[in-house]
Amino acid sequence: MRVIVLGVALALICILPGEGSAQLPSRDWRPDERVVIGDFRTINAVATAYDRVFAISPWQLLIWRPGFGEWEGPFDPPDPRFLQGVTAALADPLDNSVWMARPTGWTRYEPDLRLWSAGNVPAGVFAIAFDLANPAGGLLMRTREGWLELPRGGLSPVPASAPQQPI
Repeated sequence: MRVIVLGVALALICILPGEGSAQLPSRDWRPDERVVIGDFRTINAVATAYDRVFAISPWQLLIWRPGFGEWEGPFDPPDPRFLQGVTAALADPLDNSVWMARPTGWTRYEPDLRLWSAGNVPAGVFAIAFDLANPAGGLLMRTREGWLELPRGGLSPVPASAPQQPI
């Protein structure tokens, strides 16, 4: 009976905030020991690369690494509007980043650099593609006014023709 009471007393000390040392600051945990739970009840788009799968919700991005059996993320964009309304996603075959189409533009996330970028397209974006006939070309976006290409490293799309061999 005393062991049970002592166990309950120790459990209460660990639960109650304050003077006990039960709660360790987050700096004492390695990044791979931390778990951040996001809201992934709604997935707007999925993109696959040879070594990862990207899942995009309206609020966060999550990466599954099947070769390692590990999840990475969730990753929050610097501006919540970067993921709102995402309708399609495509993994870049050259650098394993993920491109996302939004009704008002595009968003890109580079997981190796943890870098977000985004831009607006006044004519809206309905579909995105890469062209196998031009592997070094940029992202192709289908809009109300036709096809646009966002050159690699560019921030402003330019008029383009439809992809010959779309991915």
